[in-house]
Amino acid sequence: MGYGYTDSKIYDQYKGFTKQIDNGTWQLRNNYDHWASNGSMWTVGRTVNIDGNSIRLANRSTSALYRYTPHIGGNYSFWYYFNKWGGENATGTYGATFRTVAPRSLAMKPGQKVTFTIIYRNSGTATWYKNNTNAVKLGTQGPQDRISAFINTNRIELASSQVRPGSHGVFKASFTAPTNTGTYTEKFRPVAEHVAWFGDEMSLTINVSGSGVASSTSVGVSGDNNPSAYSAETLALTPSSGNISMKAGGRYTATVVVKNTGSATWYRDGQNAVKLGTQDPQDGNSVFLGTNRVELNQSQVLPNRSGVFRLFLTAPQSPGTYTLKLKPVAEYVAWFGQEINFTITVR
Repeated sequence: MGYGYTDSKIYDQYKGFTKQIDNGTWQLRNNYDHWASNGSMWTVGRTVNIDGNSIRLANRSTSALYRYTPHIGGNYSFWYYFNKWGGENATGTYGATFRTVAPRSLAMKPGQKVTFTIIYRNSGTATWYKNNTNAVKLGTQGPQDRISAFINTNRIELASSQVRPGSHGVFKASFTAPTNTGTYTEKFRPVAEHVAWFGDEMSLTINVSGSGVASSTSVGVSGDNNPSAYSAETLALTPSSGNISMKAGGRYTATVVVKNTGSATWYRDGQNAVKLGTQDPQDGNSVFLGTNRVELNQSQVLPNRSGVFRLFLTAPQSPGTYTLKLKPVAEYVAWFGQEINFTITVR
């Protein structure tokens, strides 16, 4: 807990596991209940100087942590490991809605390899992570945790590092048909490791027949995987100037209209779904969106038609001028079109 271990002195009377837990937890609770609201420099809403950085104490937890450890490094470590080991998910709920699998049924020859793509929508409140203690995967069913004859394991991993609530998670796996011919039913269901099974169960039917042939087939879902088939022209923004003024914590809905000037149809759902993705940095989570993607309003947009993207913005608590940069992306294919910029003033 680091209690009694200061920048200038170590207090021997606080050494020992029991003393550390008792005193450390007491101090954090006292910081949270008292110091975060007593009118001192640690009061919520004030800005303090920590290691040469201006840190705004946005809530009681932030105030309590920085008063306990007035250093950037220590609090960054707390945040990093809290999320790495599943802390964020501890307060969320898991839900999953099955969307599609490609192909749903298939005839395979013994030894043939096929890449299956399975898509679920995160319908819960917890973010799904690919790599942490509570990683979300697809686990085998019928019976649960059986070793599949097609993937030689009982788990299929997420393709992306994380999937936020409301977004779609893509699971990919290379299936190899067993040598024994017959009709097989493969069943899977999402699982947050060490937490819970959840969401819809899905199944696919595979008929294995014929003589053994070692071949490889990759099967996708809706969308063209040719990068040159995608292009776009930004037609309109709401507000038209791209300038938005918001109160701290306030909400605003902006709109972007983009024309499909390429040859590929845009789809809202599927492996190659077209979305607006964040820029600068690319794929960085926006403080206004809470994610790095904005979905199409329509289910599909044909060439020479226009697609609408609605941005549901929530302003951070820190006043200032921000720039939100977005660009169209066909997932797993290409970024394309013009960069779209909004200048947001939070007061």
